[in-house]
Amino acid sequence: MKKVNILLLLFLCISFYNCHQKQSESISLEAGFKKPPKQAKARTWWHWISGNISKSGITKDLEAMKAVGIQGATLF
Repeated sequence: MKKVNILLLLFLCISFYNCHQKQSESISLEAGFKKPPKQAKARTWWHWISGNISKSGITKDLEAMKAVGIQGATLF
């Protein structure tokens, strides 16, 4: 009978630990969605076709990318 009580106590301790750990993970996951780290932010492909570019157009594109949270671009 004593072994059963010890096993039950051990099981309960492990269960409570896992519940607490999962709660901490969900809180950090939620925080990650609200303010993602740089390596998780979106990137895009940016095509300059047939030389149809201008300095003001580039500036406006970069400002728009920054405004929506795009971290980087691959230029073609």
